Amino acid sequence: MRPIAIGIALLALISVLAGCASTTPEKVRQAPEPDLSLEEVRADGKRFQGEAVRWGGIIVKTENLSDATRVELVYRPLTRGGRPLETDRSSGRFVALVPAFLDPVVYAAGRELTVHGKIQDIQAGQIGKMAYDFAVVAADTVYLWPEPVPLRHEPWPYFPGYYGPFYDPWYRFHPRPWPYY
Repeated sequence: MRPIAIGIALLALISVLAGCASTTPEKVRQAPEPDLSLEEVRADGKRFQGEAVRWGGIIVKTENLSDATRVELVYRPLTRGGRPLETDRSSGRFVALVPAFLDPVVYAAGRELTVHGKIQDIQAGQIGKMAYDFAVVAADTVYLWPEPVPLRHEPWPYFPGYYGPFYDPWYRFHPRPWPYY
């Protein structure tokens, strides 16, 4: 009897752990060596040409070209798992060239994206009317992070006679009221 119970328990444990497996691509989860930053690459783009990077950020715009998709991102530091941090700190912008069609409605402005690829070059461009040099990454792996589920903050429903979960009908009769009253 015991070996059967142990086998069933192990099978249940394995199935639970398998359900917790990450669907994030390995190249997004693991940073390449050396882990180059956007500042280093923008300072000397020719030196780092062809080096592998894992960068992420917030999508500014997605533009489909004839043979690729150009995604402009605001660079954000990444967590150990590769997700962009929610912070106002940024080193600038970069461009990811993806050799596939990405729907601009799905890959919309404001979404979090992590890319893995090789530094292609530094490309002159503009942000508004200001000249800006973009580091260009030829992406081989792209991961669009799921949008966080918003918390629902609804007011307490008003019903006549409804006092709420913390109402104490015997408060008046306490010899010493509780300190939170």
